[in-house]
Amino acid sequence: MGGLFLSNALAKQRRISAAEKAPAHAAALPPASPIYVPGTFTFSTPQALTHPPIPATPGVTLKDQDVEPEIKVDIFGTIYVTAIHGVPGGVDLWKSTDQGATFTYLGEPDGAQDKCNVAGTAPCVGGAGGGDDSLDLSSGGYVYLASLYLGNTTVSASMDGGIGGAVPGQAWTVNPASAGIPVNDRQWIAAYGPQTVYMTFDQAPVNTTIWFTKSTDAGKTWGAPTMLIPLETLSRENNVAVDQYNGNIYTTYFPVNAPNQLNLIRSTDGGATFTIIPAYTGPAGSCLENAFPIISVDKGGNVHVVFTQSTGCTARSDLDQSVANR
Repeated sequence: MGGLFLSNALAKQRRISAAEKAPAHAAALPPASPIYVPGTFTFSTPQALTHPPIPATPGVTLKDQDVEPEIKVDIFGTIYVTAIHGVPGGVDLWKSTDQGATFTYLGEPDGAQDKCNVAGTAPCVGGAGGGDDSLDLSSGGYVYLASLYLGNTTVSASMDGGIGGAVPGQAWTVNPASAGIPVNDRQWIAAYGPQTVYMTFDQAPVNTTIWFTKSTDAGKTWGAPTMLIPLETLSRENNVAVDQYNGNIYTTYFPVNAPNQLNLIRSTDGGATFTIIPAYTGPAGSCLENAFPIISVDKGGNVHVVFTQSTGCTARSDLDQSVANR
């Protein structure tokens, strides 16, 4: 299995000309060509992020674990990290203001839990979440956390850096039914501007399309979800990204009967309409859907996608394998 990286500029407003931006050798690279870059960077010594233990609850099984962590950094260098317990255990949140030297535990902000804290005065019992999670930060200072549970998607928003109400009126606000339709799977969120948030998701146990919804009031309310692709064309949907300069929205997916095809979906009107663009096709018999690709937009409006490519698809244990492997 190998890692592939795509980079291209798609329908962005003009910043500088292609001749000004492109290096001299760029003309030799056809569009959507994989770029292999050797890694030369190093990492510091790992440190464990801990949380207060979850006490036993009669009749309820809670896993005292932190899996599938996610990390985001704001424009001031503040680092936020989340990790999930698994339903109904909630999602843990940590914050660092010293470039990762130390982290403060901020509890579980994703729903009906008891807001357990680092001092342990309130025990961590669990919340209306703990499945898949997605984290993002807005230019308006909001921290957004989307958390999956069995019935819907919870979106929690904080205006005070996740502290949870140190300033009056800035405690976490929580919408436990943000998706608008029940039984969701693999939700992704992306913040745009001060208070706009976009979310994509599919439905369990059989993924048949990608759903899209948006909030313009910092996650308090959400519009009715709409389908981005026709029914029965989805194998796996991937994260969503926004160009902070012009508001273009991007996501990718794999068609159900074409595991070697990566398609890009783009909106240039704030999510009112979307266009499907073939982004990359691997060799016949190859597979791109062994892991989630990640899409990102840089400050120049260039769209980047990193994904895996293998010689064949392997069975997956998550809920979408019923479609992908049939």
